[in-house]
Amino acid sequence: MEETKQKSQLLIHEEHARKQKHDYSHVFRKKSLFDMVRMTTIAMGFDLAISSETAFVSPILLKIGLDHAKMTMVWALPPILGLILSPFLGSLSDRCRLKMGRRRPIIFLLAFFLIIGLILLPNGQVFGEMLGDEPEQGKIKYSLLITILGVILLDFNAESSKIPARAYALDVSIPSDQKKVINIFSALSGLGGIAGYTFGAIDWNSTGLGEVIDGNIPTVFMLVAGVFVITLIITVTSFREIPLPMIERDELLRPPRDPSIEKEREGKVSFRSIIDMPSSMQVLCLTGLLAWMSHCSFSLYFTDFVGETVFGGSPNGTVQQGEDYDAGVRYGCLGLSVFSITVSLYSIVTGKLVKMCGLKTMYSGTLVIYAVAMFLLAFEPSKFGVLAYSIPAGAAYATMLTIPFTLVASYHDKGCFKRKNGITVPLQQKRGLGTDIAIVTSTLFIGQLITSLTLGYVVNYFNNPAVVIYASSLFSLCAAISSLFILYV
Repeated sequence: MEETKQKSQLLIHEEHARKQKHDYSHVFRKKSLFDMVRMTTIAMGFDLAISSETAFVSPILLKIGLDHAKMTMVWALPPILGLILSPFLGSLSDRCRLKMGRRRPIIFLLAFFLIIGLILLPNGQVFGEMLGDEPEQGKIKYSLLITILGVILLDFNAESSKIPARAYALDVSIPSDQKKVINIFSALSGLGGIAGYTFGAIDWNSTGLGEVIDGNIPTVFMLVAGVFVITLIITVTSFREIPLPMIERDELLRPPRDPSIEKEREGKVSFRSIIDMPSSMQVLCLTGLLAWMSHCSFSLYFTDFVGETVFGGSPNGTVQQGEDYDAGVRYGCLGLSVFSITVSLYSIVTGKLVKMCGLKTMYSGTLVIYAVAMFLLAFEPSKFGVLAYSIPAGAAYATMLTIPFTLVASYHDKGCFKRKNGITVPLQQKRGLGTDIAIVTSTLFIGQLITSLTLGYVVNYFNNPAVVIYASSLFSLCAAISSLFILYV
């Protein structure tokens, strides 16, 4: 009965939207799989850009002349900017009053700066020398500034663009399609990661394209930029948005909402929500923080580790050492491709594994296996290990993206943040689902900040890039121990 009523209401909205100056009836009709892919294709472009950045930023900065300590501090800049500006951008996309709509103008703006980042990052040294840098004399001021600017523009805009992109896909979808749209968005993100790391694994210098563009890394970033522009065009031309002024004037033009999704996306984080967190949320956040510190240690420095430790190369050594280092970076990208493939495949079977093993065994067990894999890789670096141990790394990452948020939803659905003697203790505090999801998400930014500001000094002290892989193992083991104290409902 309720479903029939909803369909009837959608038909009324659809017919009314068709009679406007521009036809907006698509907002109120069911979408085909092809439609959903068009709406979310840009997700592939975002992760394509992010994966190329993850693979090559460390090698680029080291080759310019930074040591590991200063290089890792560069990674701290984008998450700081994200913590400050991301909420503002989300609010801006809600309030944008342009005729083009609310989301697509913001997507265009962020995509423009992302493309600038894709251009500046691999060519910082070239532009620096044009401005007067003399690397042989140790003068690399402009090269560093341009490259760091490229890192900030690429990382910040790629991550921040996902906010209006997800909102756009939900705005033009009816409630029954929205969960499918989110899943397709995630699946395309995984495909983008696979493609980006695969691009990085190819020796473009041995191809005609690499010779024309003059370099392996510039070739990768030019290809990424080209594919990103294509994904951008496909998404922003898929469906027209209803402008905000029209929505405000006419209730029949308001996009239908799935209440649960809307509740998650409009939540605001308050300092009181953080300070007065229930113990169950505190343990969940601590586990998430340790897990993200482990993942960041792995992903941000993996290609450099492979280039220096596994292949015995050096970003600033002899010609032969430089070639060995570049070969190691490409091989590291191949390992990260295996990582991304595992993320996609593991995400598909996560639900079945949880039913078989339970959340606690799944979360703790995956983190323990990952910790052991990273220890073995650091203890005995090998080409085989680079590929083989990327599999448990992908499984751990997929788990980190799902189980913490499943638990938060369970706490709210069941009204259970604490148990005493097997009995649920009522929570003497109002908490929003969106607020708690945002708090758990923020552990990623904090984890990246901590690893960025500390691990470089540790590498310099021990003079061994393998220390970051040992650190990844240690953090994952600590996360596994912490996960044993999580409240599983």
